[in-house]
Amino acid sequence: MADAPKPPPQLTKDHGKLILTVAFTGNLNTKERNPSLPCSPQEIANDAYECYKLGAVFFHIHARDENNKPTMKVQIFKEICRLIKEKCPDAILQISTGGRAAPGGIDIPVNKWRMASLDLMPESGSFTPGSVNLEPIVYENSPQLVQELAELYGSTGIKPEIEAFDSNMITKADLLVKQGLLKRPIHFGFVMGAPGAQAATVQNLAHLVGMLQPGDTWSTIGIGKYSLPLAATAIAMGGHVRVGLEDNNKNADGSLATNVSLVKHVVELAKLMGRELATPDEARKILNLPLEWKDRILPQLEDSWTVETPYPWELPTWPQDSK
Repeated sequence: MADAPKPPPQLTKDHGKLILTVAFTGNLNTKERNPSLPCSPQEIANDAYECYKLGAVFFHIHARDENNKPTMKVQIFKEICRLIKEKCPDAILQISTGGRAAPGGIDIPVNKWRMASLDLMPESGSFTPGSVNLEPIVYENSPQLVQELAELYGSTGIKPEIEAFDSNMITKADLLVKQGLLKRPIHFGFVMGAPGAQAATVQNLAHLVGMLQPGDTWSTIGIGKYSLPLAATAIAMGGHVRVGLEDNNKNADGSLATNVSLVKHVVELAKLMGRELATPDEARKILNLPLEWKDRILPQLEDSWTVETPYPWELPTWPQDSK
């Protein structure tokens, strides 16, 4: 007789499989602080591939220009997505609409440059439905921008991840559902431990989870030293996990991290705790992402595709990166 199938570990039976997200670059970290920070499209794609092989399936994407500075240039996002899809064809791509990469010296309405890269039609995009003090700046998301982003997500079917820096952003998401702009189930990313925003405590996390509706999903986004402890908490509580050099520069032992080392930590932790990792298509099912849309981005990644954009700039010529 063939061996009977091995039953899933207890936490997997209780909570289902774990979606592992990687935020590779962000807007704040620098190569001066961490030489392993990927900045060029090829560097980001190379990191994505190494993390994908370990079990990460959901990639949160920021872009940098030829000087390694944050940018919202659509053509650079396009190149990053193209290279990742070549290496990791089943990966779920999420484009950031974050607000710390404003074009310098050019008068462009904020809603234009914050939303333009969603023309690539990724499966997911980030969405912070409110403003928050992130010392020493204000991360501003005006009511007009929030309204227009919600309308765009609703009309395109791109799945928003509500990046909740405090509980009132869950309340705002509930209101957008009542207004018919967003649909449930919603995926939330709980940003915790950022200076000036909500503290990274188990009590706060339990409160946030308790505000969700049946079917909603969530991930922890712990900032700095809180990233990996919150990852363990999410694994135990039935949530999902985001790690990466956007959020945290250090390994658990205090050494300088890489995206790969942070992913390895969560993969090993999940195995020890008995929470299996979701495959790309299992993650799509958990997040309620239509399988027939997983390659909807591909036509926009062709050389012939261009977007009418208010940005009067050209795609820079990147130096050849080592593979």
